[in-house]
Amino acid sequence: GPPLIWYFGMRYRRHAFRRVIIPLFLLEAAGRAVIYAGMGMIGPVELTLAGVVLPAVLVGLFLGNRWFNVIPQHQFLRVIGVILMVAGGRQMLF
Repeated sequence: GPPLIWYFGMRYRRHAFRRVIIPLFLLEAAGRAVIYAGMGMIGPVELTLAGVVLPAVLVGLFLGNRWFNVIPQHQFLRVIGVILMVAGGRQMLF
């Protein structure tokens, strides 16, 4: 979550940050999916919706990778800060 992003974002350069944070998020998401499936919270409707949004996810992944490879380090840190502020503000409001 946000504390991990802030910690690793300030500690590592962007390529190292990516190598550290992606496996953590994948592990967390896989664990959550297993737990949700075990609790019966993932069914045909959720799988269908996942399939529907998959093309948008792939486009976002492609664009994000292109952007990541050209952004300077100082701008990367600013983007992390903005994302964390937006996420934190959203949590405070909802």
